[in-house]
Amino acid sequence: MRYLRFFGIFFFLLSLASAQVEQGTYNLELKLGSGYERVPIGGKIIFTTKILNLNSEGRKDITLLYELLKDGRVILSHKKTVAIETQASFVGDLNVPEKAETGKYTVRTSIIDEKGNALGKSEAIVEVYRKLNWKEKLDENKDVVFVILLLVALFVLILIFRKKIYLLFEKVKLWIEVRRKIRVKIKRKEISQEDLSNSHLPIEKEKRDEGKKKYY
Repeated sequence: MRYLRFFGIFFFLLSLASAQVEQGTYNLELKLGSGYERVPIGGKIIFTTKILNLNSEGRKDITLLYELLKDGRVILSHKKTVAIETQASFVGDLNVPEKAETGKYTVRTSIIDEKGNALGKSEAIVEVYRKLNWKEKLDENKDVVFVILLLVALFVLILIFRKKIYLLFEKVKLWIEVRRKIRVKIKRKEISQEDLSNSHLPIEKEKRDEGKKKYY
């Protein structure tokens, strides 16, 4: 009985050690594709998994498990069997469900054995958002849209009435010029009258002096 227990414990420790060695033979690195850090609901997440086999023993088939998780819950997953020798990179994808909620999601790639145990894994964070329709976009940017429409309407009015606007501008310009000339003439006239009034002063003075002499 003791021998049975001894052999049972021995084989258990041996299997555990082999599993730990197996888990430590793979190094995974998951990298999201450019622009896939934010994905709309219903969109596709593209990513690359780089695998390094630290204990290469020739060509070997492994199973990759791709998962999309939300708050620790698996939303969707699928498996893919690939062959690897020393190192390799594989492109994977996951489609965000149409009924998914917005927020942060985890993309996980794992190497699993025949029993489904993970021999290595790597993760990345993706933000899922809801794409706005054209009505929602208009409501969200209504101030900008109003300004653009106002500028377009103003531009169209200028094109339609450009001749009238030009004539009006010329009339205003002519009116300003006429007013300026009138002010200049008035100013000159005032100066002339002042000179004329000043020129009479010596004559009147001479007359007064002559009158005084006659009186004396």
